[in-house]
Amino acid sequence: MTHTKHVNPDPLPPGQSWCPKCGDLMGLTRVQPDSPGNDFRTFECPRCQHIETMVVAFAGRLSA
Repeated sequence: MTHTKHVNPDPLPPGQSWCPKCGDLMGLTRVQPDSPGNDFRTFECPRCQHIETMVVAFAGRLSA
């Protein structure tokens, strides 16, 4: 019997996530402000519909 293991390349761009259930790349479905300098992000897996949320720090505004 052949066994296949899904291997995820590292690193992901900031704010992206792999599904902990099936290993597929999750899609960003919602971004909400959290505390200053942070976003609250919601990801959904297109394969198994698992939902994950996380707080992601982001850089401040770029100066012109």
